[in-house]
Parts: sequence; C-alpha cells; structure tokens
Amino acid sequence: MLKMETVFGASGGVTPDFAALLAQRASKFASPVYLECGSTLLSVESLIGILAMDLRKGAKLTVSADGADEAEAVECICSLLREGA
Repeated sequence: MLKMETVFGASGGVTPDFAALLAQRASKFASPVYLECGSTLLSVESLIGILAMDLRKGAKLTVSADGADEAEAVECICSLLREGA
C-alpha cells in the first residue's frame, strides 16, 4: 500500500463535476484508491462520499492505493486534488 499526503487546492470547494472527475480517474486504475481527511476514509469512486466531505481549500488529505498500479493512481489523484481542476 502506498500513501501520499497532499493539500486540496480548489478555492470553490468540491463541486459535483469535480467529484465525478475524481471518481472517473480513480476507476481507470486496477488498484482501489482511498481518500482520507481527518477521521474520514472513503473510496475515491464514491461521488456521494466525496461531496459529503465538504472539502475546502487548504484541507490536508491523504491518498492511498493498494495494487499493481498504486503509484500511478496515487500520483494522479493527488495531482487533481492539488490543482483543484
């Protein structure tokens, strides 16, 4: 399992479109990808879960994945979260 810390970068918070983009990107990897903020841990493929986290700019997050493509998955999701695409 690989874990990487990042900071959420979107000034407007999480929108439904951004949550869908995260879930779509995560689904392309064989490794399951998880997002942790505080005591909350959820699958990045959970649209409702991501929206319910109510992330704000500057929130500290941990992205983790476990599998053959874990490094690529974690880097991809961390990059999206930092940029706040």
